[in-house]
Amino acid sequence: MRIAIANSAEVDVIWPSISEKMQIGCDKTGGGTSSAEMWQMCRRGDAFLIVGFSENIEFASVWRFETWPSGQVFRCVGLCGAQPERWMRSLYDFAISQAKIGGTDRLIAQGRKGWRRLIERYVTGRVRALWETVEVH
Repeated sequence: MRIAIANSAEVDVIWPSISEKMQIGCDKTGGGTSSAEMWQMCRRGDAFLIVGFSENIEFASVWRFETWPSGQVFRCVGLCGAQPERWMRSLYDFAISQAKIGGTDRLIAQGRKGWRRLIERYVTGRVRALWETVEVH
């Protein structure tokens, strides 16, 4: 499998094949963003579309640098793909390498409950986990 950052022309070619899956993920994690918003971020150069592929796309992930009060972070905005046990560690290693190029070693990601198992199994160096379980009406 090869992992790369898509340029803006490639984003437009790739996005139709991942848009629906990205939106499903957005909806399941609370709707803080949308697939269309992430597409625009990547097209403008405000975020990176990281793609893992062999013959077909195995995963796609949107990342961007953000300045938090505690410093610079590289944050995963969206992620989709099947069989994450095959690529999770490789994505993590690639994201760390890109974060370091951008001047940070801090990755931020959030996800549904099931992602916790994958993160704990395939990703090392977890410092903090935040799990929101309250729904306000």
